[in-house]
Amino acid sequence: TLAWIAPHFERKQHPPAQHVWLAGSSADAMYIVESGTLRVYVENGSESEAVESILPGTLLGELALITGQPHGTTVVSDGSVVMWELSKSVFDELSAAEPAKMLAFVRLALMYPAQGMKAITAYAFCAQ
Repeated sequence: TLAWIAPHFERKQHPPAQHVWLAGSSADAMYIVESGTLRVYVENGSESEAVESILPGTLLGELALITGQPHGTTVVSDGSVVMWELSKSVFDELSAAEPAKMLAFVRLALMYPAQGMKAITAYAFCAQ
């Protein structure tokens, strides 16, 4: 699955302080961070609050791209960042042309957030 989809990702460089996406925007891609750090912000009333740092090796944007829901956060590059991008147009083309392969890729992509949620939930319940 990964060998099949990998050539469809495109390497992109983001300068410091560039928005990858804004909260409420439609997904136009999913990304894998190669180098650099990104910051995740949530709206807190009239202010934005940094709630997470995204490090190399992280997959991001997959939930909004797969579900078609708008992004719930704002993501900004914290310094220069290199990411690999799978655009929505390529995602949609591959989904139409190779649905079984894309289903396998989507299942793989969704394992990451599921594993993260299990770890967070386990920590939250064990820490009390």
